[in-house]
Amino acid sequence: MSAAVELERRIDALLPQTQCRRCGFDACRPYAEALARGETELNRCPPGGAALIGELAALLGRPSRPLDPSCG
Repeated sequence: MSAAVELERRIDALLPQTQCRRCGFDACRPYAEALARGETELNRCPPGGAALIGELAALLGRPSRPLDPSCG
């Protein structure tokens, strides 16, 4: 398994799997893929909230940010 695919899998495992689309993606997996590629912000998941943002920031080595108000 490539490092990129492994990162996508790890991100997807953290996401709540509500498939709510509030992040702007059709499901959690496409959001995970975009996060792994660095194409979107890590603060776009209202169901995951601050706890998820912190976990994603730690995993991705990026700063934690407040939830994007346009998402929720």
